[in-house]
Amino acid sequence: MAVSLVSTGVQFPDSTIQTTAASAAGTRTFTSSGSITAGDPVALNSDGTVSKVAASTYAYGSASQVSSTLGFGSNTYGMGVVYDPTYDKFYFIGINGTTLYYSIGTLNTSTGAMTWGTATTAGVTNVGALYSFKNSNGVIVFIATDNTSYLPSAYTITSNGSTLTFSSAIALDSTATYQFNNFQYDSADIAYDSFTGKWLFGY
Repeated sequence: MAVSLVSTGVQFPDSTIQTTAASAAGTRTFTSSGSITAGDPVALNSDGTVSKVAASTYAYGSASQVSSTLGFGSNTYGMGVVYDPTYDKFYFIGINGTTLYYSIGTLNTSTGAMTWGTATTAGVTNVGALYSFKNSNGVIVFIATDNTSYLPSAYTITSNGSTLTFSSAIALDSTATYQFNNFQYDSADIAYDSFTGKWLFGY
């Protein structure tokens, strides 16, 4: 019998029921599952035994180069990375000159090393700045301006795990009156509102 909640309290495997909250002075004897040393933090298992709580350890992987041929330097206004749990891949997008490129990364969970594919043109040109890159509610979307009028547009991305396909520009300013300066690439963002089922864009 497992530890369970009943209408009168907590029922233990020996059929006893605790009806009051445990006090600092109260004690109870449990059978250990595995080695436990005095002072170790423990957790109650479903079978009524207790086990030592294992400490979590974290380690940083090594830096990985996204592209050995393309430079994303001083003329690059914004870049981003999102994770796609459907294919267990990471997607990088960045601007080289005024052309948008992407690369797909795979994480080795054993070593922490990231391997990136060849940087590929996304079919989106005359890009002025990249503002926001998100993967929400199963939709991958980013905001960018063109390099002529500096008007913001949204683009959606679909993936088959090895190739990204970019949509045509979706104008966010139908009146074409709100221009963005390229140096304001950190002042706009997009987010998905699960309550209304809509995307929100703010700047």
